[in-house]
Amino acid sequence: MNKGGICFFTVFFMLSNSLLAQDTLNVSNRSKKDFLDNKFPRISQHSISLGIVGTNIYTDYLSHLPYQGLQGGILYQGDKSFAKKLMQDWEIQIEGGGLHSPAKNYSYYSAMLHLHWGVLCPVYKHPNFQILVGGQLQTEIGGFYLPAYGNSAAVLNANISLNAAFRLDYKFFLGKQPMQLHYQLALPLLGLVFAPEYGMSYYEIFTKIYSPEHYLSFASVYNNFSMQNMVALDFVFKTVQLRFSYVGHSLWSNLKGIHSQWHGNAFYVGFVLNMVNMSGKETL
Repeated sequence: MNKGGICFFTVFFMLSNSLLAQDTLNVSNRSKKDFLDNKFPRISQHSISLGIVGTNIYTDYLSHLPYQGLQGGILYQGDKSFAKKLMQDWEIQIEGGGLHSPAKNYSYYSAMLHLHWGVLCPVYKHPNFQILVGGQLQTEIGGFYLPAYGNSAAVLNANISLNAAFRLDYKFFLGKQPMQLHYQLALPLLGLVFAPEYGMSYYEIFTKIYSPEHYLSFASVYNNFSMQNMVALDFVFKTVQLRFSYVGHSLWSNLKGIHSQWHGNAFYVGFVLNMVNMSGKETL
């Protein structure tokens, strides 16, 4: 890692410790019973993390070779309860960087923005364990650039979909150390994808009048299957709550004769902020 990257991570963790030192939700000062029984005020939870993403991309629109490499990523996650029993959760993930061909003779650059917002309902709830299911709205916007291909070197990726979502939360102690485990699975069911016909240039799309079927496609599990897994482990210390996360994302698509695959395995380290609803009212 270069000096700039080391300085960035150093400043990030110094900032996280200074912010979390002011956190009034000191779980470690409570008894084990209070921690497991969830006897603390209603809160919304926010986490900010930095990480490394192992990315593997293939699209025969540009090349018949897979491109892979390590990229940087930023992950923001949040959730809060509302309407007494429901939970909102949201996620913003940004990743990007350089990739290379198997022979490392071509460079490839990509960036992607993932946005998720969902509503979940508990199907099983215990003071220290809960299972939730619900729906999620997902939007992804990104692009790929291959300099060696001259004027036809870029691919734009954009889609919006409705997902089925599953979430599990578990609080426990490892010795005397309070811990929290989170798992979430999202499976897109229906969506709309930006998918131009093969050979159609973006100049033509944005300067000429085309009917939507030339550059948009309806997507489902049969032609645009996607899956995202998230596992997060929180270490709840006296003045800081650290989160270690894994986010796995896979996409297989076959739209208008163009085959694409995109696989990402990301590992994040960050901190968690707990914000208290002091009014005592339910908020949306």
